[in-house]
Amino acid sequence: MVKIVAANVEVETIPDGGHFLPEEKPDAVIRQVLAMAASTRNQRSALQRRSQ
Repeated sequence: MVKIVAANVEVETIPDGGHFLPEEKPDAVIRQVLAMAASTRNQRSALQRRSQ
């Protein structure tokens, strides 16, 4: 369903997670957010290199 409104979608699961992951599994959430941010930064850098 998400791919209907977004072209670049990745799904990650956090084992034993409930309804409020930042409170229940903060370390796992932070790892996922940092990985997503790094991926976005790498994609942006590649686009900037191509446009030069």
